[in-house]
Amino acid sequence: MLNTPFATSLSIFNLPFQLRDLPFEGVPTQTRLIDPSLRSPYTHRFNATIEQQIGGETSVSAGYVGARSSGLYRFVEPNAQGEVPQDRRPDPRFARARLLTNASSSSYDALQVVGRHRLHGGLDATAVYTLARALDDYSLDTGATTAQMPSVINLGASAAAGFQGGLPGQWVPRPVDVDWGTADFDVRHSLVVSHLFDLPFRSNRRWIHNMIAGWTLAGIFVARSGEPFSLRLGPDVNDDGNAFSDRPALLDGSTDDLYANGQFDRTQYLVPKSEADLRLGIPNAVTDPFAMMPRNALRSPWMRQYDVSVRKRLSIGPRRELSLELNAFNVFNWVNLAAPIEILSDANFGRVTRTRAGSNPRQIQLGAKLTF
Repeated sequence: MLNTPFATSLSIFNLPFQLRDLPFEGVPTQTRLIDPSLRSPYTHRFNATIEQQIGGETSVSAGYVGARSSGLYRFVEPNAQGEVPQDRRPDPRFARARLLTNASSSSYDALQVVGRHRLHGGLDATAVYTLARALDDYSLDTGATTAQMPSVINLGASAAAGFQGGLPGQWVPRPVDVDWGTADFDVRHSLVVSHLFDLPFRSNRRWIHNMIAGWTLAGIFVARSGEPFSLRLGPDVNDDGNAFSDRPALLDGSTDDLYANGQFDRTQYLVPKSEADLRLGIPNAVTDPFAMMPRNALRSPWMRQYDVSVRKRLSIGPRRELSLELNAFNVFNWVNLAAPIEILSDANFGRVTRTRAGSNPRQIQLGAKLTF
């Protein structure tokens, strides 16, 4: 319902003001503001590549690719997020206030190695390996347009259940760089190998030769490191209005100790909850975001897939050609697991309950096309 009195909106341009200066009566309103000094973000890209020919059929290249972005758009919420009680907000006259400003940044570095080789027998092969690192303080979803994370923390918060925040005057800024870490879309290692091979089928009889010759086999193998993910406590212990941003503290060992390391069922990717509770917990200073584990500190299992295609073109008369094609996806039916349940308060913590997005079981399809 976007009609009055169920909803109302207000747009103000080029007018400096404080939230307390806005007129207000009735139900607290939600405001969306734009920083008067808002500017376009900056992105600097740079790369360098060297290539070496080896013989007449092989080439190898290695390149560095980098990017730095600053002043990326981001919504900050100076009046706290949605779960905060109205009378505890910095300005209790208003609900959420979203301010669009230049507050985020990102970086990308990658080493890309490419090898190409062609044999006289009809084999073309290409291998591409990428070692990359993508860092940011917030990663956008596909349908999102602007980053948005909690921007204030109440110093009256405690680890007790429910909102424990104190007076409105106890709100302090939440540093943006506390979420600086591995980007959600970071792929640390990636290997892609593709090949195209003319199958050497031959016959002295012409009609048999026409049937068995001209087949090509193409394939592509992909292997990538797992997706990064963050551990979460579950409850909103720092009372910033967003439980999604509350990460545990690492009390014992290192992040490597959180992986099951093959001691359990393969779907128990992280250590069981009983052991995780000994290593992870609520930071003593719940209002100190730097006491939490880094964002995206862990990774899901590797993914791998091999697809092949067999194709034959057959001439069946003047200006007529029949193309037959057999495609097989994920030939070896590898199961690519997604990230496990990352919420420490969940009884199934550490268990994988789904496969990676875009990863399907083996599929085979046969197609034919007649061209006149």
